[in-house]
Amino acid sequence: MNKLKKLWKILIKLENNIYEVEISNLILNELYENINNNFWIFYFRQLSNSKSKNWIDFEKEIFQIVKDIDKDMQGKNFYGQINFLSDKHLNTNSFKIIKKFFGLDENGKRQITYQELRDKLHKDLDRLIRALEIYLTQYVENQNIKVISPHIKEIAIQINHNKHTILSVKVISFNYTNTFQKLYDINKIIEYDYIHGKADIDNTIETNNMVLGIDEYLPEDRRNKDIEFIAFKKFYQRIYKETGCKYKEWVDIIKNELEDSYILLNNHIGQNKTLLKKQMKSWYKNI
Repeated sequence: MNKLKKLWKILIKLENNIYEVEISNLILNELYENINNNFWIFYFRQLSNSKSKNWIDFEKEIFQIVKDIDKDMQGKNFYGQINFLSDKHLNTNSFKIIKKFFGLDENGKRQITYQELRDKLHKDLDRLIRALEIYLTQYVENQNIKVISPHIKEIAIQINHNKHTILSVKVISFNYTNTFQKLYDINKIIEYDYIHGKADIDNTIETNNMVLGIDEYLPEDRRNKDIEFIAFKKFYQRIYKETGCKYKEWVDIIKNELEDSYILLNNHIGQNKTLLKKQMKSWYKNI
């Protein structure tokens, strides 16, 4: 158990300070099971050490690995043994980390198929997402937040003071936590659409609905036939995990009640720009 506590402290290290958290042994064990021998955890830590950075864009790095392995296997047998995993498509640093984790020799050879490699990366992505869910619900959501957005606070005050006259308030959230609701929705009158799922400690790997993946990278003529890595893609995860799309139902409300409605975006714009821009264009033709 001491080992598990140390692992947990590593995960919640922030600005060189260690925070103590109340967390059950059961959850600690689940956390350990999900990060132990997890390729993505191993990869991100190796990457962080090599780049001397504390911030890594998960989705950007996953995108590059999946895309490069997909390129590497083109024209080869997906179900047969990998004869040569080259660094022709993988960048040198990524290639070294993959070889180290999977025990590949200097020529990239090992008794493993592309299917087995893909399945391990996908399984470990699911485990990473569940570990992230535990971190968010047991640590992030329990933080005492002292700094809030003055602009959103001003809107929230108007909403809560005029709750009987404002017809509808909607929040489209690409975040996984209930931070917005906790800080600004005093009267619990806002409707939310967690477009990429919502963190819940009562979930399991199987019931988790958090979307953490990559955008489409294949040309249109290959998208419906080359589906070996489809489970890594956000559009598929949103369908498979049934995150829903309530925000599309709000379009008529926007059109009919625009002056009496609020649509708020709670979003890390970088990796969600494509989906957000597409939807905004459907609302406003001049965007």
